Amino acid sequence: MIFVKFSRDGTRGNVKGKEYRPRVTPYHLSNNGSVQVGSYPPHSQPQRLEDWGWEFSNSYVTYTSFDTENTMTDQTIVVGFGGLGSMGAPMALNLQKGLAETGGPALRVWNRTASKTAEAVAAGAVAVDSLGQLGAECGVVFLMTFDDDALKTAFKEIEAQTKSKASKTIIVSCATVDPQLVALLANSADKNGKITLISCPVFGRPDAAAARQLVGALAGEKWACDLAEPYIKHMTRKITRLPGESAHTANVLKLTGNFGILSIIEILAQAQTLGEKNGVPRHVVAELLSTLMPGPIVGGYAQRIASDDFAAGFSVLGGLKDAGLMLGVAKDSGVKLPFAEIAHEHLTRQAADNEDLDWGSLAQIYQLHGEKEGALDVAAKNSFVARRRRLLLSNEDLDTLWDLLWQRASREVGPDARRLSFADLKGVHAQLLLIEKAGADKSAAASSGRARDQHEVDRFAAFFRPSVFARFLCDADGLVGVHEFFNYVLRKVSLMQARLDLAIYDKDNDGFLTPDDLARFLSDLVPSLSLSLAPSVIPFYLATAQAKFSFFLDQNKRRRFAIHAILLSPILTELFELREPNLPDQLVKTNWFSDFYVLKIYGQFLALDQDQNGLLSRDEISRFNSGTLTDIYLDRLYEERQTRQNQIDYNTFVELILVLENPSSAQSITYQFKLLDINHKTYLDYFTITALFKQVVAKMVSFGHEPVIIDDVVVSFPMPKQSENPFEKLKGSISSEQNEKNSKGRTV
Repeated sequence: MIFVKFSRDGTRGNVKGKEYRPRVTPYHLSNNGSVQVGSYPPHSQPQRLEDWGWEFSNSYVTYTSFDTENTMTDQTIVVGFGGLGSMGAPMALNLQKGLAETGGPALRVWNRTASKTAEAVAAGAVAVDSLGQLGAECGVVFLMTFDDDALKTAFKEIEAQTKSKASKTIIVSCATVDPQLVALLANSADKNGKITLISCPVFGRPDAAAARQLVGALAGEKWACDLAEPYIKHMTRKITRLPGESAHTANVLKLTGNFGILSIIEILAQAQTLGEKNGVPRHVVAELLSTLMPGPIVGGYAQRIASDDFAAGFSVLGGLKDAGLMLGVAKDSGVKLPFAEIAHEHLTRQAADNEDLDWGSLAQIYQLHGEKEGALDVAAKNSFVARRRRLLLSNEDLDTLWDLLWQRASREVGPDARRLSFADLKGVHAQLLLIEKAGADKSAAASSGRARDQHEVDRFAAFFRPSVFARFLCDADGLVGVHEFFNYVLRKVSLMQARLDLAIYDKDNDGFLTPDDLARFLSDLVPSLSLSLAPSVIPFYLATAQAKFSFFLDQNKRRRFAIHAILLSPILTELFELREPNLPDQLVKTNWFSDFYVLKIYGQFLALDQDQNGLLSRDEISRFNSGTLTDIYLDRLYEERQTRQNQIDYNTFVELILVLENPSSAQSITYQFKLLDINHKTYLDYFTITALFKQVVAKMVSFGHEPVIIDDVVVSFPMPKQSENPFEKLKGSISSEQNEKNSKGRTV
């Protein structure tokens, strides 16, 4: 007795009227070849089999081929394969060979370039004229597409030809594509009722595909996976079945695996470059790493990198696409993938001139040196930034967005106020995509090539996610204001534009700007600002502008400015305000970066610099701020901040102004505390405060103010361990940390 599993697939003639779930039924073969099921008599009484939900006929069910799990393969199903590129061609060839061995119908094959089907046709496959024909003739269609767009196109063509079919068609996507797209198409297929989409992306290079050494990751509806698995086995050495019935999980696993492989390539490239730069040949490093970490991936890529053998394999362009998908999934999941970010940058470089090489050729980036490397750095970065800028929303896009938001708003709460639901926003998003597609079609008609990356991704998606909507404060009906949403988009676009602007100046590609990088950024920005400065003043303008970044963002004097910190600070916003023409006078007079403000500071410096040597002596700066700085404060200023010849330069003077103008900031309090800590104890005790304040009182008297008693100040700032005992009171102190955290820190 053999147990046979029958599927509920509608393409099989043994299912009448409606679908049934798979069941395992005992059967045996009679001498005349008829089928006996369970304890029922041979097939002469088919009506009795209706109790099982099945009806059999020799024209529909065959029983000559069984796999190792005793699962019957319905050999009447016609199988198709679309996309015979470098991976698809050897896969289709192996599938045809497997079908021929088991006596199944000839494989139907299609490729955009028909000549690539020749090898499979020579092995017995039948070439068809279109993907639609595959959908019309086949019960199972395998697709090996290059990217998301190709899969969507193939799916639609097959879907159009299955609407009139009486039976279902299973589409098996074998490509590395966006998991969200697979989930979307699987859902669309389920609603269609005539298509079931499952996913089985494969691991391996073209040579592994030819040798039937691929590893597949299979996910989707169980009955469809059960039916497709025997065919997949003709093309692979191992299949990993994922739990559940969500097809997109296979693509998540594929990207996870590809991330591991790409990270290994980066590690191998770095290790071999390190060895080579220190006298150890690359092939020696490769041999060691292959020994320590045996396996086809480490061993194969280590040897390829060592011998510069990148002529064939998985292309740089394909690797770049996959790296982008990895980063997209990571971003949506809140996960950081530093290796993927580095690899994406390197693949971007290689794609400029070597897109057809194996993706392992990113190792060549590490082997470059000198001026050639610098030139490639700049060229690749500029190319990358240019592409990213094309993906940003333009002023025209923003105008269109505003119009659609205003039109689609569910509720009007005033002549200048409307509110939106999430459904309204989804409608706006859909309209934006239609407008985008119309523009893309018009561009495609006027030009050709790959210069269409702004239309290959949804440039608006980031603003229309549920997580974005949840950030807003909704009213009782779940609506948000049009103005609030639009302003959010404006801020995000401005932030992304600024990030790209700053990336150009990050010469080390580490997310930081050096003082020289920042100076170049500011210098290049000056012509776009609303300024009127003489050429001789420009150096002082740049020094004044840079001083504010240094004071607030590099307090520890590490000479590094984190780009993310620059973007999140109000300093950049204040600077970019000057891009607008015809600014109000009040804004100009209060903006640190305006020509009015900088000239005011520069004028103060020149007025104090009596000997015009570009430095300020202690005597010269004592007249600053109407002479209100005390002697002890000036002494400490010159002890801590003097630059040369016991004098201070313009940068130090600007820093002092920033301290005095921002007394409540943590940076100013830290700066001031260091000057006030005259005994270098890292805290202020009663005696220190008394000594400091005596000079303050003297200054107050000299300006005609009523003096203040020192104890009043001590009481207003409670000191640790304070008691009624006068001696204990003298032991109290204020630390730098307490001074910064306490609300009275500004007073101190």
